[in-house]
Amino acid sequence: MLIDTDSFADLTYCTNIHPANGWNDVSQALHHHAPTIKAATSPNAPFGIGLRLSGDESRELLAGNNLRAFRDQLDDLGCYVSLINGFPHGPFHGTPVKADVHAPDWRSDERLDYTCRLADALATLLPPGGDGGISTNPLSYSSWIKRDGGLITHMTRNIARSVAHLVRVGRDTGRLIHLDIEPEPDGVIETSQQFVDFFETELLSTGRATLCDALGVDKNEAEQLLRDHVAVCLDTCHAAVMFEPMDECIQRYLDAGIRIGRVQISSAVRASFAGSSSDIAQVKQALAPFSESVYLHQVV
Repeated sequence: MLIDTDSFADLTYCTNIHPANGWNDVSQALHHHAPTIKAATSPNAPFGIGLRLSGDESRELLAGNNLRAFRDQLDDLGCYVSLINGFPHGPFHGTPVKADVHAPDWRSDERLDYTCRLADALATLLPPGGDGGISTNPLSYSSWIKRDGGLITHMTRNIARSVAHLVRVGRDTGRLIHLDIEPEPDGVIETSQQFVDFFETELLSTGRATLCDALGVDKNEAEQLLRDHVAVCLDTCHAAVMFEPMDECIQRYLDAGIRIGRVQISSAVRASFAGSSSDIAQVKQALAPFSESVYLHQVV
């Protein structure tokens, strides 16, 4: 749910920690794990799920009767979906992911199409009266882009095209869905200040013009639609790795009039040492278990 000074937020459980390869695996993992977690955390009320879907799984979910059957499964479990993790498009378990977690990035039509498919699914899954969010990557992996102004413009246009789809979905279904861009170390957008800069200098110029053309609205309405449908995904681990205090991040977004679409509560590892060779050796030994071949582990 959107966070502002006058409202509270849903607490949801993200399914991306459960290995799955294909829609059937996603459904089975939810059926296996959700009842236990719900019983421990929300035994007498509906339990919120943050659903992770790959590109292929999003296509499978929208095929045939799968979406309706999944809605029935959620009802049987006493669960609902208000958030979808649309950051990793490909496999997320059992195979090296690393920087490819960003692929395809916002240069690609597939990233745009994938996000629109997730919106179509979420519009059906959202409870009446609720709003929903789709998280996405911070445009791209920074070393792929090298701050190329032309590429940033192209990606901004694709973001705006996705917003146009969210607006149309909202008009058709009455569901407010926001795109939650997630700053991350080594992404094109790493920090809260970079997000604000992108929002104010790129999205409210290039993005606004693109939205005006796509929807036939004036500049003022386009800006409001961007503010309604583009939010930030604030990951506490990513902010910590960039040494950003949470209160400063949140205040910066509020001051800029940018909505916080979700907060991902996760942790970072911090190591402190004086710099002696023996001390460094102890730190390396303590950190060694976190070195593995699957995920992208940024170090600052």
